[in-house]
Amino acid sequence: MIVSLGAGRDASRELRERIALDTAGLDRVLATPRPGIGELVVLSTCHRTELYATTAGIADADAAHVLARLLPAIRPGDQAELRFRRGGEAIEHLLRVASGLDSLVVGEHQILGQVRRAFQTAASYGAAGPVLGSIFSEAIRVGRLTRSRILPGTATASIGALVAGDLTARLDGLGGRPGAIVGSGEAAADAAIALRTAGARLIVVGRTPATTQALAARVDGDPRPMDALPAALATSEFAVVAVAGGVLVRPTHIVERTAPLAIVDVSVPRAVAVRDHPHVHVRTLDDLSPVAASAVVSDAETAVRAATAELIRRLDPSGRRRDIAALRAKAERVARAEAARALGGMDLAPQHAERIEAMARRIAAKLVHGPTLAMRRAIASIRSA
Repeated sequence: MIVSLGAGRDASRELRERIALDTAGLDRVLATPRPGIGELVVLSTCHRTELYATTAGIADADAAHVLARLLPAIRPGDQAELRFRRGGEAIEHLLRVASGLDSLVVGEHQILGQVRRAFQTAASYGAAGPVLGSIFSEAIRVGRLTRSRILPGTATASIGALVAGDLTARLDGLGGRPGAIVGSGEAAADAAIALRTAGARLIVVGRTPATTQALAARVDGDPRPMDALPAALATSEFAVVAVAGGVLVRPTHIVERTAPLAIVDVSVPRAVAVRDHPHVHVRTLDDLSPVAASAVVSDAETAVRAATAELIRRLDPSGRRRDIAALRAKAERVARAEAARALGGMDLAPQHAERIEAMARRIAAKLVHGPTLAMRRAIASIRSA
């Protein structure tokens, strides 16, 4: 059985921030024993922390309990906000997530890479296997499909574009305006590129010199170490903070100023602890208006449901057995037809014709032996899950 547990975009910000996982937390979850749980993948982004798993014959309540124990920050009162999904519901949810249909920005492209890396990380720990591999591979395929064929207008949709749009509206344009990017990871880079495209002049402040310099070079910006944060903010009209690890920007980082400073904190948990400053105005992603869903989103939803149904059919052991039988029957038919074509017009004794037909059938059987064996192993994996 495939199950998932976690908090997505519809959960409170407090819960999402509390159970968010940094690199160390992700390592701990993937390495923790999980009785009754087989394969495991952890998807942790700025708007969700979700566990996807296979169960080994345990009840739903037990599976939910084991998964919840992997996230020690969960409290008893969180049960109402956590979402436990099973079977097709869990699969469809993952496909919707990968397609950007469950994002703040419909069709945003970062989530597809995050889904891919979540599986790769779990696989590197030996936590993910063939069952979740099939599901995550299909999620990535469907995610690409929805962007290229169904939601082509969202090809550039991203959180960074949403942030740039918000700051453009708040500052009446970004052309030539100085700003700071605090952080040098994926979210920071996405915002920096969108802001530079809008004409902003950027300082990139980061912990790691190599990544800070690389991002600054991409946006024609000025790289600064983290201890230069107060000076960078002092000369900026806006700042985007995208870091991990909790609070980073404090009131002590804000020097006396009379000009407004617009900050967007896209970190989870929040990294800006400046409150009630007369000239500093902080927003988080939850404060931004979601991008309106396109009229073609219903087509994407339909594609996700169809892909879910097909994936469930493929994962059903009985369906796999039918596929094996159909493959072998087709190989037998092809062998007989080709043998009959080769023997046509030949004056052979019946026993010789029968030997040629038998040889053709043996060749066909050997050719389908590998695929048949692989499908049977897949059935065994699904049963053990």
